[in-house]
Amino acid sequence: MTSSPSTRWQPGRRPVLVPDLGAQLLAPLAVLEELLTDLAVWEDEDVTDPFRARQVLWLPAPLAGRVALGAVWRLRAVLTPSQFLGPERGRLLVPEGNECPPLSAVVLAAVDIAVLSATAWALGNPALDAEVAGLLDAYAQQDGHSCGREDRAGFIARLAAVAGLLDLAPTEQSRLLITRLTARRPERNLILTKAEQAAYAQTVHRMTRMWSHACALPWVPY
Repeated sequence: MTSSPSTRWQPGRRPVLVPDLGAQLLAPLAVLEELLTDLAVWEDEDVTDPFRARQVLWLPAPLAGRVALGAVWRLRAVLTPSQFLGPERGRLLVPEGNECPPLSAVVLAAVDIAVLSATAWALGNPALDAEVAGLLDAYAQQDGHSCGREDRAGFIARLAAVAGLLDLAPTEQSRLLITRLTARRPERNLILTKAEQAAYAQTVHRMTRMWSHACALPWVPY
C-alpha cells in the first residue's frame, strides 16, 4: 500500500475529487476568465492613458491586480483534463460490473479555490461598480449552460457552486477514493471494492447537494 496522498502534496495544495460535468463546470470558468481579462485591460488603461474619458476604475479584492484572473487560469488548466473524458479513459466499475459516472482526483492550490469563492462573492456584492456590473450582465448571458438562469444571479450561483464543489471538506470516504484513483493507471478500468462503492455513493451524494444550488448533475449517481 502506498502512503496516503495527503502526505505527498506540496504545502498549500490538496487533492480534490471532481466529477465529469463537462461544459457545466468549464463554461462558467471560461466566461469568468474573459470578464476578468477585460477588467485587467481596464486597469492597465487607467495606468497608461492620461486622457481617459471615464473615472478611474476601482475594483475590490480579489478582482483587482489580476489576482482572480491568475487563480482562474490555474484552475482551468488543472480541471480541463478531468472533463469530457472519452473512451480512452478507463471505466469506474462497481463489484457487480456496472459502470459508475467517472470521478477524477486533481491537485489544486487551496488559495485558488478560496479566491474563486471570494470572486463570486465580490461579483454578487450590491455595491459593485456600475460599469463592472454592466459588463458582468453582458458576460453572464454568454454562459450557454446556465440551466435557464441566463442572468447575473444565475451565473454567480454557478461560480459559487463550482467553488463549493472544489472546497468540499475531505472525509474518510473521499480520502479512500483519492488514494485508489491516484494509484491506478488512468487508461485502465478500476473495479471498486464494496467499501469504495459505499464511499463513492456518499461522496457523489455530497457533490449532488452542493451542485444542486446551480444545476442538476448531468447524470444520475449510481
